Amino acid sequence: MTLEFQIFCGLDTNGRDVDAEKLLSDLAIKYFPDGHSLQEVTGRWARRDHYGPTSEILTERTIVVIWQVSEVQNVDGRAERLVGRFAKAYKDGAYQEAVLISKRELDCWMI
Repeated sequence: MTLEFQIFCGLDTNGRDVDAEKLLSDLAIKYFPDGHSLQEVTGRWARRDHYGPTSEILTERTIVVIWQVSEVQNVDGRAERLVGRFAKAYKDGAYQEAVLISKRELDCWMI
């Protein structure tokens, strides 16, 4: 079984002087040097106030880091901890409010 992690990293740095795309690229190669994929998507959400979503729709360029590992590479949760450290480093460095991580099991192989 293979695990796939998808880490959603927004590129809006909340006005800070940071090249979020370069930071993301540098961190991804540091944490996942044996291979990963980057996919650009658009994140969207409605701003919320005390009463629920408002009419203000926010959009943000987002890069999804996709990393696949075998169960053997995840002994004692090592892969989850590595992904968590990557996400925290990106969140702190890019001044993000949150970084979404998803994990799923895949049946896959390379030819």
